[in-house]
Amino acid sequence: MSLSIGRRAALVGVAAIALLAGCGKKEDPVTQAAKKDAAAGVPAPSIEETKAIAEAGFIYGLPLVMNYAVQYEFTVDKSSTQYKAPLNTLFNERRVFT
Repeated sequence: MSLSIGRRAALVGVAAIALLAGCGKKEDPVTQAAKKDAAAGVPAPSIEETKAIAEAGFIYGLPLVMNYAVQYEFTVDKSSTQYKAPLNTLFNERRVFT
């Protein structure tokens, strides 16, 4: 099964949403940690801080995910039109790119 980079990124996003959907339970670790922080007087981050953290995570994480998608297309998925060769194997391109 060959997925385009955009579809693969969308699939990763859907998986992340599915994982986060389970965080609403009363006994999950995030809720327990939030209760402990509130009891200890640790302030919760504001909306602006939360947005800044999410933006930094996106800026840091997106290149990693996209790099893996390209690597997968070039070295793992033999049915891909972008497949070159397996990892640690030399590949010779027979044409000059202009």
